[in-house]
Amino acid sequence: MQAQSVTLIGKRSSSTRQEGGLWLSGVKKKPLPEKPLITVITATFNAAEYFPGTVESIRNQTYKNVEWIVIDGASNDGTVDLIRQSEDVIDYWVSEPDGGIYDAWNKALLKATGTWLIFIGAGDNLSDGWLETVASSSEAPDLIYGDCQMCSADGQRRFLRRLSSWDVQRKKLLRAMTLPHTGMAHHHRLFASGARFDPAYRFAGDWEFLRRVAPTRGRYEKGKIQAVMRLGGVGNNPVSIRRAYDEIHKIHECYGTRMSIVEWCKCQIKMTVATCPQLYILLQALRWR
Repeated sequence: MQAQSVTLIGKRSSSTRQEGGLWLSGVKKKPLPEKPLITVITATFNAAEYFPGTVESIRNQTYKNVEWIVIDGASNDGTVDLIRQSEDVIDYWVSEPDGGIYDAWNKALLKATGTWLIFIGAGDNLSDGWLETVASSSEAPDLIYGDCQMCSADGQRRFLRRLSSWDVQRKKLLRAMTLPHTGMAHHHRLFASGARFDPAYRFAGDWEFLRRVAPTRGRYEKGKIQAVMRLGGVGNNPVSIRRAYDEIHKIHECYGTRMSIVEWCKCQIKMTVATCPQLYILLQALRWR
């Protein structure tokens, strides 16, 4: 099935285009024998409060053959200054108006040269050693994923979201986005034919992408945590849940499937508590404890 039309919605406020990073200083990493290049992609917009933690999570990785691409949507809260201060670990960054997260990711894909591609939000952190785990995989599946640690926006409450084998997750992906996208490794072959995220979606574009490219091989790194994901971001903000489920229904219609009764019930419960973020976090904690 073809992607939906790529209409850009709600461009972020305009600003002068700025760019930088190691590439502009002539430093360019390459794949090495038994050390594949991993591309990490981050979209930012007014993320100054949380971005430093993401930077530290990249610095703390034991695996160093990684290129980090940061696409900023013309932030005006000091995020660009923080990006400049982190150029020792950022291979390329640009700050200019864009059409949202999926548009930013598509810009990064035009620059990415890694064998593996990992998407992580500003405010989310890669777990220590996760890149080492991805690079050391003896297989080359379409996806490599582990468990995901969720935390409240203030970082005070954490709980672990445990996943399951690829045979199970592959079937679940037909009903909903059951794999945490943050930190999951995508083999570059998924994008080799020019496949991109559809920026017409604002919340469920990652799931629509996986439905469209239909990965056939996945590897679950049981017991490994791929990332720490902060509740409150665009992808998991309780206030955005209703709009996200509207997109999920649209995707089901496009691909000739329908939401299961269980998923429908979950949808209704989440939308009911969408106006009470603290209750939402409590329910998530109970679910993934």
